[in-house]
Amino acid sequence: MTSADLDVENGASSYEGFYICTATNSVGSGQSPQICLDVIGSIPTVTVPLSRYTVNIGSSVTLQSINKYDGSTTQSPSLIINNADESDQANYVCRVTNSIGTGISSHIFLDVLGSVPSVSLTRTSFTGNYRDTIILGCTVSANPPATSVYWQKVTGSTTTTVDMSNSKYTGPSVGTPSLTITNLNSNDAGNYICLAANSVGTGQSIQGPLTVIGNPPVVTVRQSTYSTSYGNTIMLACVVSANPAHTAVYWTRQSNNGNTVTLNPASSTKYSGSSTRSPSLIINNVDFSDEGNYICHANNAVGTGQSSQKFLDVIGNIPIVTASISDASVQVGNPVIIRCIVISTPAATQTVWKRNINNADTTIDISSSRYSVVTTSNPSLTINSVQADDQGQYFCQASNSEGTGTSNYITLTVTGDAPTSISISPSPITVNESQTITATCTAQGSPTITYTWFKGNSNTQLSTGSVLRITSSTRIDAGTYQCRALNTYGNADATVAVEVRHVPDVNITQPTQGAVGQTIIIQCSYISKPAATNVTWSTGNQGITVDGNKYIGASLSNPSLTITNLAASDQASYRCSVMNLLGQGDSSSVTLSVDTSTAPSFIRIVPAEMIVEAGQSFTLTCEADGNPVPTFIWYKNDVIMSTGADLVIPDAIDTKHRGIILCRANNTKGSIQTWEYIDVQFRPVSTVTPTSISGDNPVNLSCDTRANPLATEWQWFNNSYPRALPVTSMVLNVNMDANTAARVYTCIAINTIGPSDIIPFDVAIVTTGDVVNTSMKGQSNVISSTETPTVCPRVFTTGEIVAIVLGIVFVQLLTIGISVCCCCQDKCASLCGGKKERISPQPPPKRVQIPVYYEEPDESVISLRKLEIPTFKKDIEKPKKRNIYSEKRKLASDNTYSDITPTYEEEKVHRKRWRREKKKNKRRHDQTDA
Repeated sequence: MTSADLDVENGASSYEGFYICTATNSVGSGQSPQICLDVIGSIPTVTVPLSRYTVNIGSSVTLQSINKYDGSTTQSPSLIINNADESDQANYVCRVTNSIGTGISSHIFLDVLGSVPSVSLTRTSFTGNYRDTIILGCTVSANPPATSVYWQKVTGSTTTTVDMSNSKYTGPSVGTPSLTITNLNSNDAGNYICLAANSVGTGQSIQGPLTVIGNPPVVTVRQSTYSTSYGNTIMLACVVSANPAHTAVYWTRQSNNGNTVTLNPASSTKYSGSSTRSPSLIINNVDFSDEGNYICHANNAVGTGQSSQKFLDVIGNIPIVTASISDASVQVGNPVIIRCIVISTPAATQTVWKRNINNADTTIDISSSRYSVVTTSNPSLTINSVQADDQGQYFCQASNSEGTGTSNYITLTVTGDAPTSISISPSPITVNESQTITATCTAQGSPTITYTWFKGNSNTQLSTGSVLRITSSTRIDAGTYQCRALNTYGNADATVAVEVRHVPDVNITQPTQGAVGQTIIIQCSYISKPAATNVTWSTGNQGITVDGNKYIGASLSNPSLTITNLAASDQASYRCSVMNLLGQGDSSSVTLSVDTSTAPSFIRIVPAEMIVEAGQSFTLTCEADGNPVPTFIWYKNDVIMSTGADLVIPDAIDTKHRGIILCRANNTKGSIQTWEYIDVQFRPVSTVTPTSISGDNPVNLSCDTRANPLATEWQWFNNSYPRALPVTSMVLNVNMDANTAARVYTCIAINTIGPSDIIPFDVAIVTTGDVVNTSMKGQSNVISSTETPTVCPRVFTTGEIVAIVLGIVFVQLLTIGISVCCCCQDKCASLCGGKKERISPQPPPKRVQIPVYYEEPDESVISLRKLEIPTFKKDIEKPKKRNIYSEKRKLASDNTYSDITPTYEEEKVHRKRWRREKKKNKRRHDQTDA
């Protein structure tokens, strides 16, 4: 053997543990104490903050903790990629190596973005008026940002770039890409394109057409030639259409000798018109010098427009015609002469008579025998026998080579006799339904009379002719009918009453919904001709007996049905029937709905009691009677826990769920509530507090815990004794009389749910007068005594201690369990030196807020009532037995609660009684419902 040393190279976590050195000679073998090897260190941990990076083309990006172009050193592990392009788009991994090994980061993806600009016009087309200013709107979205913006114009197949050096255009720029065009004209019309460029490329918009509205005036003269007689006044009609509006109008005339003259109405009374409002030219007192070619001109901002030449021919006089009548009112059948006088140079060559009918001039056919022959020498019109339709307006026209002259209008009035002595027979008229109604109307008058029939006051024509006939009459045909006799000179009216007899027409009104105990009226009305003789009511196929008590009404004067003291059985279909001499009329059926809804009642929570271990799930179901079906809300400490009939708690927590839980049932008729106490049981939890001690005085280690039910057994251990100490009480007395008393003590508290976690105590001997705050392993500071243990540099974990202690606990469980049971039971109290216990109040009382729910809250569903809940301490008197179920029912009725903390055995007895009472009450309730 050259060396007894053990060298461990390239240490790894797998080398960690306890080592023993063994040496052997001829006498035997010897070994060293155990030593602990703790390997400290690990391979590098590499992380990347983000799983994905995004960078624009041409920009820089920093990938932290990744090695590539710039960076990637132990001092600066991040990777810097300059001037990123599409080839840099990939997955990246960072690797870092130390003496232990190599760490690798997760994959991250670098996404390189960038595209040509997106360019769009603000409108699909643009329209501007002549000489206006217009903005062609453009929007640009670019990544990378746009570096330039310009416009192009498309005219036909030619595309040119807009010359921004022309003062006519302003814009565009990268910030404001729109194009402004001033002083629009027709040359600006065309299709425009907005273009933007960035480092990726150039994007462009769609073509946007620009329409320029405006042109010189369009001037038209309606007639190609004009002709007028000497001395007359004539108007040469001119129409101007202009955009922009015309600003001036004038006329020119070219005489037969070739001279052109501009006419000025403002300087001569011979002319008028020729203005922007009235562009036509009016020539007064025409003479032969006015003959020539005329042109109408109009100016606007664009230019001047003119009509084509129109010739004015000045000729001689047309005939002068005058009409007259001696008596304009003529009796039907008499003759009448309408005289006509014609003065014509040259002589008239034709004479005609015309009549105005419906605002249209119609030539009279004088070839009829009703008229005398009309000639140029005898132009008067003779009507041999006047008829009513001859009434109207007449005029005479005479023509010569110069034209046609028209006379004045003559109005001829034809008189006659209006209808008189009008009558209808028979009158009145009475028929049964389905029979035929016949009425005849007669009257006297001239000329011929026509007859029209109407019903009631309607102006709608029902029939024509002197006889009115209605076959298969119905009740709606009853009423008053009017006959109107009419001729050219007047009219006369007569009426007749028609009665159609029928079975009663019965109507019923749908009643509103009623409630139990109310009185409701089902309205019924009828129309009967002849008079009704009886009224009856029925429901389904069964008649209703109107007794004046339950049912009232059903009479001729009051056909409606009144139902008193409404019940659920009254919900049915009802029908009203009325009889007369012709038969029975029935109404339609209506359904009476009776509201049988009730407020919630008999509320209960299932199961009736709930004892659950912490961490387990439990479900409470709230049930209540009511119509409509109630909804449920669960409360705990004024806070809504859940809604719905079931309260499901997946993980019971003592501090959260233990205590009173209330269920409130609601519907539209009211609400009701009940409560249940939830007992969440859990194994003991340490409540040990730090303690400072000094000197050699004895010390008591108290294994204080919080538990439900209370801890009933305690076990004590120290690190030098392999089994549990022979102490089963909560307090361990340690005599501090030796330097060997300092050691590690632990205790375990046990209840019916299970044992607590191991509660350790570090006990050390200190000099008298010194005060030491020793640190419990996560729990408390206590001092204990016995031998001083040999401590390995490595302290056992809590889990390791629990495993060791549980092994010891299982070996001694039977013996300790019998001892604890004997000490805790009343029958063994005298043997174990214990005393019987009772519960008595301990001041001062504490205040708790108990939620109280009211049927009809003003503002809030929950109000708070403060109740005093006394605490209790153990006494030697035996507790009085209580009926928990009766107490709970009483508390539910007056909302008064007591926070009583009984012993575990007492609580167990109470719960058994409570369950028995619940079962009895449920059976009684089920029998009552049955």
